[in-house]
Amino acid sequence: MAVDVAAVAELAPDPMVVIDAGMIAIWANRAAEELFGWNREAWAGRSVAPLVHPDDLATALLSMGTVTDKPVGTAVEIRIRDADGGYRWAEVRGRPALDTAGIEGVVLVIRDLTDRRRWEVAQGDAALFQTIVQQAPSITLLMDTNGRIRSASRALTRILGYDLEVIEGALLVELAPADARPDIDEHVRHAVRNPDRYRFEARFAHATETLSVPFEVSTVNLSTDPVVSGIVASLHEVTALERVRANLEYLATHDPLTGLANRALLIEHLAAALHRARRHRGDVALFFIDLDGFKAVNDRFGHQAGDELLQRVAATLVDSARAADVVARFGGDEFVVLAPNTDASAANRLAERLDAAIAGTHQLTSGNALISASIGFAISVCGSDNADALLRRADDAMYAIKANRRALKS
Repeated sequence: MAVDVAAVAELAPDPMVVIDAGMIAIWANRAAEELFGWNREAWAGRSVAPLVHPDDLATALLSMGTVTDKPVGTAVEIRIRDADGGYRWAEVRGRPALDTAGIEGVVLVIRDLTDRRRWEVAQGDAALFQTIVQQAPSITLLMDTNGRIRSASRALTRILGYDLEVIEGALLVELAPADARPDIDEHVRHAVRNPDRYRFEARFAHATETLSVPFEVSTVNLSTDPVVSGIVASLHEVTALERVRANLEYLATHDPLTGLANRALLIEHLAAALHRARRHRGDVALFFIDLDGFKAVNDRFGHQAGDELLQRVAATLVDSARAADVVARFGGDEFVVLAPNTDASAANRLAERLDAAIAGTHQLTSGNALISASIGFAISVCGSDNADALLRRADDAMYAIKANRRALKS
């Protein structure tokens, strides 16, 4: 008897969620909706990042950034917000399925840990708690309301190299690079004025090296507490998170295969170029490039060879364009070159150069590929077009050239 896999996933006792590489929700099963109370249809297409507790977001982003490199991701424990505004502890483990038809995302299995967490940690043993704080991977500081350090955990020495005895009495701002001190000083004042919790990101200098380390700083104002009488700060190193963020930002604006600007970044550059052209009465040329013969290469040698050819064409376009031009992959085998300060005469010369660079035989791992290009361009005089209009005109020009070539062959 055949098993309905979709029905099994829907009736699984643990919540299951599918998200894409940008943490956008694609699908969730019934258990996810029942546990967290969110309408799964309403959340489809929205980022799940706002559902993660701010203190756990770094862990979630880091895990998301590395899961695609593993058959099954490492389980992480994070807090997830429910529809009532509270948070539930959950163990989350992901399996990448970005290339699996019908899924094309990361499959997350979530296990509720809220009840178990209620019985952990708070055992009332002060000595044990002090040991835990001293051995914790993050830095814990106690400051007075002037931002002067009264005590610190050993992680400060391990991560930033400062002697705990020497650092006692120093201002937190003194641990920062000179250019970051005004911002940190302002953050400390906010932490003192805030009656509860405050969070910010900052870089602190290493004691012995010419480098700085990024941290997420969480503070809680206990200045009115008779025992603490100060500001408690937790510093979580976010070097790996910074790398993940940079990678996500890059992926959001660049084509992963060729490394060229993607459509979103092209539109951003095009809008800026048109704005400058309107101010300075300059011309903007936009070239739409479609590869002729690309499908035959895919059919003959396979998609891997097609990808290799796209990478070669991308490199050729970058080499042939000017330093100020923007080369983008628009989709499939279509490329766009944005050329600011380019009139009709210069645009014709550039089109000829691009055409000559692409047309011909390209040596691939699987064999030789013969291709050419249909290149159409449009010029916005004094930036008179908007981005969409100029793209349409360049696209129309390219298709007119392609149609003329077909007509000549027939």
